Amino acid sequence: MEKRTDADREWSELSIATPVDTILHELLRERNGERRIGKVSGLGTVWSRELSDSASLRLLASVQFGRIAFSRYALPVIRPVDHIVAGDEIIVYVGAAISISSYQQVVAYEVDTIDHRTRLGWCVIVTGDAEFVSDPAEIDRYHALLTGHPPEHGDRIIRIHPDIVTGVEYVDAASGR
Repeated sequence: MEKRTDADREWSELSIATPVDTILHELLRERNGERRIGKVSGLGTVWSRELSDSASLRLLASVQFGRIAFSRYALPVIRPVDHIVAGDEIIVYVGAAISISSYQQVVAYEVDTIDHRTRLGWCVIVTGDAEFVSDPAEIDRYHALLTGHPPEHGDRIIRIHPDIVTGVEYVDAASGR
């Protein structure tokens, strides 16, 4: 008996149960850079759509909480942190509890707002060089913006210089939103 792949089953389901105009519409969406990522039970089909760098950074600036990924003893570490966007840099409060190297290193920073029920929303990942902010005036200013209170002993703030910005939006196939 010939083994059928998921793609074969999906195409079979589409070709039997789906009108031709819907199939053509989905093919055009894929041609325009969108990807079908699946169906959410009872809610419809979810598509992913790439975002421009500027749209991605605007979304990143619209939230204050994300996750920083860095290397510690040659192993990946991910920690939740607060951030702000200052110009073209991402300023991250790492506090004293996060043991990130004081040497300049490449980090990844991720933010998202994805609805757990519908799977709709967006995700932005920024990769770039990170360095500790050392100017006392900048530390005081950023610390007040990030935490709302004066710095404590051991608090640290990191500046990320974005090199790679990747944004993806997850939208409902029917409405495009």
